[in-house]
Amino acid sequence: MLAKAKELGSNLSKVCDTHLHELVQQEKEARWKSEHAHFIDAYNQTVDQEGLPLDAWRTF
Repeated sequence: MLAKAKELGSNLSKVCDTHLHELVQQEKEARWKSEHAHFIDAYNQTVDQEGLPLDAWRTF
């Protein structure tokens, strides 16, 4: 696969860097969601019970 990528002119360093960046971002997002799950659940419950904040003034 490496030979084929080089044959096609792929910049392997850039490809690897881009992929690692995506992996890091996904992991950071997953950790943030896990760390804040209690807040997200509480907010969703509040919205279910009371509706969206300022919903009465929404024009769409």
